[in-house]
Amino acid sequence: MSTLLEKIQDSSNYNAKLIKLLAKFPDLKEHQNRWKNIRYISPSVNSIVDRVEIRHSCGCCCDAALIVSAYIHVDDFDVYADPVEIYVGEKCDSGDRPLDSWESMLKKHHLPENIIKQVQEYFERNKVEQNKDED
Repeated sequence: MSTLLEKIQDSSNYNAKLIKLLAKFPDLKEHQNRWKNIRYISPSVNSIVDRVEIRHSCGCCCDAALIVSAYIHVDDFDVYADPVEIYVGEKCDSGDRPLDSWESMLKKHHLPENIIKQVQEYFERNKVEQNKDED
């Protein structure tokens, strides 16, 4: 069990690292989602992000939005592109259906080609299966 002093020191170390991150990205902002998760976002990283989270907005809804969140890991922090969530498709019974405009949405926010490629690969792996009766 940590002491109060250890908690204060940990908090001070975290704040010092955050101040250094803010010096690198002066437009850094804090974003809190509906589950109270905090993410740091900066438009300055949009063109240099190299990692991506692809997830559904809801685990129980059969037509949940498919969300892309691109980020870069810097100095022990994940710094996300702005906007932090970009709607690119939706969940279907047998896979994920991309929006027609998903690629242009990522390009509009200046996300790099490697992120677009990762999302394309995701869609290829998670194609909606066509019903054989529809052929």
